[in-house]
Amino acid sequence: MTFRNPARSKMDLNKRWTPHEQREFWRLRLSMDALLIGYLASICSVTSFVPQVIKVVKSGDTAAISARMYTVTVAGFALWTAFGVLRSEWPIILTNSACFFLAGYILVRKPRE
Repeated sequence: MTFRNPARSKMDLNKRWTPHEQREFWRLRLSMDALLIGYLASICSVTSFVPQVIKVVKSGDTAAISARMYTVTVAGFALWTAFGVLRSEWPIILTNSACFFLAGYILVRKPRE
């Protein structure tokens, strides 16, 4: 019979983990990895719109921008934001709401043809 010291940390590497503890560890690890990937994807998505917004703000030139494409893009970002809210997924909410406002700004600046 082995004596288990209750003061020992759950993360003690000398301890043999039960199959349940191993599954829980990997579930949490994968969840954290997925969250990190989500935030990195968010950074890439938002920064991809920033140069276009800066160009539109500085020059006011939107002639080369397709209003139809930006309309669909803005609608897509709105839907993705709603999806993220319904699922309580912060990377989806933050990314798509930021992209919604950036793309929406460009769309509003685009004169109707």
